[in-house]
Amino acid sequence: MNASVPARRAFLFDMDGTIVDNMAFHTTSWLAFFERQGHVLDADAFFRDTAGRQGREIIVKYLGEDADHVALLAEKEVVYRELYGPHLATVAGFGQLIANARQNGVGLVVGTAAPDENIAFTLDGLNLRHRFDAIVGAADVERGKPHPDVFLKGAQLAGALPQHCIVFEDAPLGVEAARRAGMRVVVLTTTLPAEAFAAFDNVIAIVPDFSALDVDALFASVAPALAPHHQSSPTKNTMTTDIQEQAAAPDENKIIAERRVKLAALREQGIAFPNDFRPEHKAADLHAQYGSKTREELEAEPVTVVLAGRMMLKREAGKKAAFATLQDASGPKADGRIQIYATLDLTGEAAMAALHHYDLGDILGVTGTLFKTKTDELTIKVTQLRLITKSLRPLPDKFHGLADQETKYRQRYVDLIMNEETRRTFKARTAAISSIRRFMEKNEFMEVETPMLHTIPGGAAAKPFITHHNALDMQMFLRIAPELYLKRLVVGGFDRVFEINRNFRNEGVSIRHNPEFTMMEFYAAYTDYKWLMDFTEAVIRQAAIDAHGTATLTYGGRELDLAKPFHRLTIVEAINKYAPGYKPEQLNDADFIKEELKKFGVKPFATAGLGALQLTLFEETAEAQLWEPTYIIDYPVEVSPLARASDTVAGITERFELFMVGREIANGFSELNDAEDQSARFLAQVAAKDAGDEEAMFYDADYIRALEYGMPPAGGCGIGIDRLMMIITDSPNIRDVLLFPHLRRED
Repeated sequence: MNASVPARRAFLFDMDGTIVDNMAFHTTSWLAFFERQGHVLDADAFFRDTAGRQGREIIVKYLGEDADHVALLAEKEVVYRELYGPHLATVAGFGQLIANARQNGVGLVVGTAAPDENIAFTLDGLNLRHRFDAIVGAADVERGKPHPDVFLKGAQLAGALPQHCIVFEDAPLGVEAARRAGMRVVVLTTTLPAEAFAAFDNVIAIVPDFSALDVDALFASVAPALAPHHQSSPTKNTMTTDIQEQAAAPDENKIIAERRVKLAALREQGIAFPNDFRPEHKAADLHAQYGSKTREELEAEPVTVVLAGRMMLKREAGKKAAFATLQDASGPKADGRIQIYATLDLTGEAAMAALHHYDLGDILGVTGTLFKTKTDELTIKVTQLRLITKSLRPLPDKFHGLADQETKYRQRYVDLIMNEETRRTFKARTAAISSIRRFMEKNEFMEVETPMLHTIPGGAAAKPFITHHNALDMQMFLRIAPELYLKRLVVGGFDRVFEINRNFRNEGVSIRHNPEFTMMEFYAAYTDYKWLMDFTEAVIRQAAIDAHGTATLTYGGRELDLAKPFHRLTIVEAINKYAPGYKPEQLNDADFIKEELKKFGVKPFATAGLGALQLTLFEETAEAQLWEPTYIIDYPVEVSPLARASDTVAGITERFELFMVGREIANGFSELNDAEDQSARFLAQVAAKDAGDEEAMFYDADYIRALEYGMPPAGGCGIGIDRLMMIITDSPNIRDVLLFPHLRRED
């Protein structure tokens, strides 16, 4: 360490929730802001996920990368300042503490995720700015908490080493940022109870306010001078190595280099990546079968197991014994983990020496017998231990897994290793899709596969991706929907067909939209849209039960009961229910609706008729409020080019869309099987495309030819699998239910 660096001590204060007790106002303003954007969020869950993060990160998390985060954040902060302004005050004892600190030569720094406007609002409003040596805000660092950037920069500006700094925080993400910076923390319980910080080992005090704190006592509690957190103490008899310690290392490249040296040594010894180990057991199965056994029962009838897993924790007690935790992500909840116990006399000197050099993230193979520890934990007493795969990169910390949301999406493989909730989400997705397949087969549907490269993009109103077939020298389109091919099969005599398919639409990216997405489309001859609604309701309900265990879900902290019959409303009925105040004659006046839509910034196409205008008004006024499962029925003909027209009411079709939690989940209708009517509607779509509607359909002559052979009356529906999975798994962003979502290039 360079002796020329001043040995100065410093206090680093978070601002929101620490200097001022304002987090309830921040949360209230965020929730109000997101509600305006059509998102209803749970307050507690929102705070846990976002406290300490920069506003830009929060906007991206919930509204997507393409959102105008600068303008949106400014809008939110105006709401916050209006709410909190009359209550602006420091937490009790703060003024006295910083006065005493200054008297003792302690540097004072603010390290906050707040934007400059809020820093000015708080510090200038309280006349505090001049009392700090430095102020580091969101604009001064690239990454927010839990990254350590804000505290490391603050320490640098204060002229203090990280181990000579004490951080004051109110949020777990902030405590984690301090831990990564190698700093100790005083926690204020202004926002969360003390239990929320039980997992952190860098907390030296937990207090309700600053009143009882003494400057000298605080620094005495961390004396002698703190070593950086990633260094182990040589005075401890028992050395604990775990993920948090490796994540705190300041130079990941150094760790990788050290591990490459270990790999090189393995290569010299023989096969570095063996492929002859065959595990016979899974952790979750062992817990299920033997977890209830007593120590005496396991000793009386020894159970030999052979298991492989990734080492997530290692505790060495000298050279004679060691515990480790292996993870294999087994079981329906993807939480399969089991402890192993290696000893010098049973495992062997060579294996123990090797284990000492193994790193977290390494994949091990073990053979041994089951027993229970004194704390009654099911454990494998190891007789044989092997390294199966050497991990070259260190794993992230154990408290938050991957804290950066974008990194979670880009490096899903690491997210799956670290985050049990992520693994559980995708286990649930698989369970739901399997349930859908079983349900369809039980109801005599045949699963089929149709082309993903189309010569004409059809089956939906959407903008396609365009490609070129070199061998045929022709333009082709990635599938936007499989509908027209599936209906060709109904013409051919397959009365009930379904396809779980990937579709591609060259449109916007948001928390609800991904350019590549999964749907389940199905078609049944001799049915209509009323039958379809009953069937769709049943298949979705069963998928929720099989994936979640019950049809009663919670989304964003609010209950969603799929066990109840789904509601059914027409477009006008929905407007009247959720946006009361319009008179019947107004909703039947095209000119009135056009003027009304201007209030929402919507300019309809010149060709839009009354039905299309009513639909647009519904989308602006009622759609986001459809929390409970609701079918919107009887869509106008002009926006339903493939649906059968009503036989009793002119101008509407036998079509529905299913909405839950304010978003569309499914779309279905009685199929149009009149070839001449279908031809006329295709021509109308072509006219709309010529008028500027990029999403209008092409004329598909081959599909018309198929209909001319005769298609039986039928019903068809498409269910958005990704959006359904968001609801079943309580995921706020569509990327949370896609293993590898589309993102901008890393560079």
